[in-house]
Amino acid sequence: LRLLSPEAEPKTAETALSAKELGAKIKADMKSGKRNLLCEALYLKAKSGAFTSKDVLDALKSSDRSYRTMALGYANALNDKKLNFQVAKAFGKLSDGAKEDVLNWFGDNKAADQIDFIIETLGSKKLDAKAGVMSSTIEAAGKIGGNKAADALIAQLGGKYGEAAKKAILSFPGSLNNKVAEAFNTAEGSALDKLLDIAYARQMTNCAEKFYDLAKNGNAKAASLLKGVVTPQDA
Repeated sequence: LRLLSPEAEPKTAETALSAKELGAKIKADMKSGKRNLLCEALYLKAKSGAFTSKDVLDALKSSDRSYRTMALGYANALNDKKLNFQVAKAFGKLSDGAKEDVLNWFGDNKAADQIDFIIETLGSKKLDAKAGVMSSTIEAAGKIGGNKAADALIAQLGGKYGEAAKKAILSFPGSLNNKVAEAFNTAEGSALDKLLDIAYARQMTNCAEKFYDLAKNGNAKAASLLKGVVTPQDA
């Protein structure tokens, strides 16, 4: 997640403040609306144990990315199993930037409990024109992994976000050999080209026969990449 580094956290003298003074300072900082003071308020809340899931949800409504991502960073320490679902529920009303932050957070945390939400977002016609949101969705699916994510990403290879899907598949956790081999049966055009790249890069030897067949039928790319999927026994 694109978070503020620990070095960027506000430097405060909170240790010299009483509980009452600290509470008043946090309240004043939050009311100010200024980035440095909003971030300081989050820092003070986190250090004093007053930071809650509500602070995350409130921060996501802000137009300030530093404030939003700082809140999401502190959220990891809450261990609140309901928070992912609360954030997903609020997703539709968030700005595009906040949506991207949420998707990055889900992906970086490998939030498997949100994979259905991720796939639903990936298929959203309303968000299809939002390149940043869609790219973050694809990246999150690739980081979370699993069968559902694999199927959804492979289905994107022939579309306008095909390059992003290919990138996510190239770094996908776990084996995709069988799914990629199966996808060769129906793929064509740009989707087929990307499958060849993926199988070659991930050295999917189970796809060698697919490469041979394509090469025999005049597919120059399959012929040129064949060496990446053959085994000594195939040679």
